[in-house]
Amino acid sequence: MGDDTPRYDKRIHALVSERQHKNWKELTKGDNAPYESMSQLVRVAVQREIADKNPVKSGGELPAEFQETVMDMADTIESVDSRLSSVERRLSRVEVGSDEDALELQGRILNALPTDEDKDVMELTERAMNIPEITSVVGSDKETVENVVDQLAEETGTVQRRYGGEPAQKWYWRRA
Repeated sequence: MGDDTPRYDKRIHALVSERQHKNWKELTKGDNAPYESMSQLVRVAVQREIADKNPVKSGGELPAEFQETVMDMADTIESVDSRLSSVERRLSRVEVGSDEDALELQGRILNALPTDEDKDVMELTERAMNIPEITSVVGSDKETVENVVDQLAEETGTVQRRYGGEPAQKWYWRRA
């Protein structure tokens, strides 16, 4: 790896308030953000803090033991940030108007999907549906259908999926 790029391979966990997280997140948003990521923000901030407390150290470099700790903390924060972003994306994906509408759409999707009751895998894979097919049957927009189908697969297990085909697609069916 001879390019002098630091290797961040350790993680740490840190908890911050929601308010603090939002403040830090703002420093990483947009093209003109002063930091590329939460990890970079934390690494730089901790390095500066330690350099301020240890003026003997020149060039703002941290002692090796602190560098590892800072990198671990930064990676953990980045991991938590990534997981939080994933949760936020999943929550924002479900943009169905009301619970009643969501339940009705779920029902239409489940009724449209083939079931695996016959356990004939070859037949089932031939009958499995992709998102455009499901969308045309249930009469809703593609993004909403995909969000609801993925939610049914991930959260309830009533829908199964597999990946395949050219181009790679997700194929869905209902569990009996």
